Amino acid sequence: MATIQKVNNKKGISYRVLIRKKGLPVITKTFSRKNEAKQFILNLEGNRKSYLFLGNLNNKTTYRELVEDYLQNEYVGTKPQQQRSRLNHWLNQI
Repeated sequence: MATIQKVNNKKGISYRVLIRKKGLPVITKTFSRKNEAKQFILNLEGNRKSYLFLGNLNNKTTYRELVEDYLQNEYVGTKPQQQRSRLNHWLNQI
C-alpha cells in the first residue's frame, strides 16, 4: 500500500512516498512536488516489472541479469556509463 506524507523541512514542503508490502522492506522516497510523488507511485505499482525491484525475485534470477534489466529498463539518470561502471564493480566483488 502506498501513502504520501506532507513533510515540512528546511527547504520548505516536500512529499514522502511510503510503500509498504507485507514481507518486503518499506520503500521511501521524497519529492519536492506532490505530482512527482503520485507519478512515482503510479509507475511503481502500475508496472509489473517494477516488483522485481521490490523483492519478488525469481530464485533463478542472477545479479548480472538484474543489473542489465535495471540499466536497460529502469535507470533514468543522466550518466548511464558511470552507473554501469559502479554496478559492474559490485558484480565483480560478488
